[in-house]
Amino acid sequence: LYFYMFIYCGNISNASSIFSEIEDVARKVILKHGGSISHHHGIGKIRSKYLLDCDSKGFRQGVLAIKNGLDPSNTFGAQNLSFASLA
Repeated sequence: LYFYMFIYCGNISNASSIFSEIEDVARKVILKHGGSISHHHGIGKIRSKYLLDCDSKGFRQGVLAIKNGLDPSNTFGAQNLSFASLA
């Protein structure tokens, strides 16, 4: 299931904060019930904080080993996914 959320903000000054809170709760509920985090542009910076709840430590270590082998200078995808700690 892929969904978009549209919220009428009217004169709400902190609409971005409210949206972020709603999105955070929705993602946590999705993960709790076996869903996954994905996006057609990739996980990226916004969703990377949920990866610890999705991927095993072994999987993350494997991906990081491949990343280090192919991109030791962390040029591509810097600050994304598991690679944020490298930059």
